[in-house]
Amino acid sequence: MALGNLTFLFGIGGATCSGKTTVSKIVARELELLSYNVDVVHQDSYYKTELDDVYLADVNFWNFDSIDAVDFPKLLQRVQLLCAENCCRSKVSIIIVEGSMIYHFPPLHDMFKEKFFFTIDKNSSKLRRRRRQYEIADVECYFEKYVWPSYLNSLKMAEDNADSFLFVNGEDELNENISYVLREIMKHVVVDDNNNNK
Repeated sequence: MALGNLTFLFGIGGATCSGKTTVSKIVARELELLSYNVDVVHQDSYYKTELDDVYLADVNFWNFDSIDAVDFPKLLQRVQLLCAENCCRSKVSIIIVEGSMIYHFPPLHDMFKEKFFFTIDKNSSKLRRRRRQYEIADVECYFEKYVWPSYLNSLKMAEDNADSFLFVNGEDELNENISYVLREIMKHVVVDDNNNNK
């Protein structure tokens, strides 16, 4: 949906290590070069500091892939604040929200103009995740027991509502995915920008 006259919200969700964050950052830079005002809100910046509720005794770890691990009300508050600030701007503003579970919080889900869902093969995701440096490293079995099942749950939700999502293969060339996401965003933004300039 369009938020105010000139603000648009786009979601980039899906699998872990599928390129969501990288694509979000590069697309934001490209949009800024086109003179749009752009903000990126990352789900990973809103993990709760108290995680006792998502502690997993079987693996002696926290379930960072549970929606309860993220302070989504606080994330939503940030998005709403950005929308309010953008209402005072004279040019089109774009907000990109990025994260693996962003489509599981209804108040946020319903705000997106377009929803991108990044997919990836299990082995590719696991290999990329193993190579990535996390502040808190995964413990053995966490990926198999929690990370991947959480993604499959999200994927099923997206596939059951396929008309509401644009699917992106995270194993395709990065530049292809950047171009695709940018092109789809521009379809909405340019049309509305032209209408507002008439």
